[in-house]
Amino acid sequence: MSEEDVRSGLRDAVADEPPLHFDPDELVATARSQVRRRALVAAGLATVAIAVAAVAVPAMVGRDGSGTTPVADRPASSTPSPSPSTSAVPSPRPDQWPPPGVEPVTRTVDELRQRGKEMGEHLRGSLPATLPSATDFVHGEFGGEAEGEYYPEQTSINAAISFTIDGRRYSIVVTSWLPGSTGSPAETCVANCHRLPDQAAGALYDQTEDYDQGVIETVFHFRDTGAMVSVAAYNYDMTSGAMPTYHQSLPVSLDQLVAIATDPELEL
Repeated sequence: MSEEDVRSGLRDAVADEPPLHFDPDELVATARSQVRRRALVAAGLATVAIAVAAVAVPAMVGRDGSGTTPVADRPASSTPSPSPSTSAVPSPRPDQWPPPGVEPVTRTVDELRQRGKEMGEHLRGSLPATLPSATDFVHGEFGGEAEGEYYPEQTSINAAISFTIDGRRYSIVVTSWLPGSTGSPAETCVANCHRLPDQAAGALYDQTEDYDQGVIETVFHFRDTGAMVSVAAYNYDMTSGAMPTYHQSLPVSLDQLVAIATDPELEL
């Protein structure tokens, strides 16, 4: 089924109903921009499922002494996570997004590619200062559904960056949306979501997704310009292409995620 079929189906389904509070075109664009991230997460989970099947029979008769099982339940961390200075507070979600007066912005493929190069260079210079404990950064190219690839009418770009902290590989994904192109906070931040104190000319939200052993924490910055920037931190290296090695804690603090998400140089 094509994207146009999806759009037409959504319009036909609600033709005789009162107006809904979503735009089918926006819904398709939002789903399209999330394909890369969701696919990578799903691939990691599928790899784990295969590993579970492979060790199921040996597990019935006991371990062979070859070491830890990569699909074992993640043990509770013995080291408490540092308390960020940016504390979460209950707050209602903005009921109007994008902000009044914001018109959707479009960019050509060449403009998106150029902006992606600029943002990539900026992160190469800024991340070592934001994540001083991290080493061995590997920066993926900004792109759309795939690294370094762009397409007409694209509304967001994203890049994955992996690095080492205390001998363990982790990763983050930075995504930047054009003004007026993303859904509201209520549509975007849905899993264990709570609002943070507003700062840097916009609303901040934090969500945590728990996929058994894999954990992803994402900070969203809904900017007053109508643009949105998010940064997702993974407790494993989602760029490795191999079976994930999960770690007990996330690689960055909430303060560090907020610092990246609110960086003015990452606006598309």
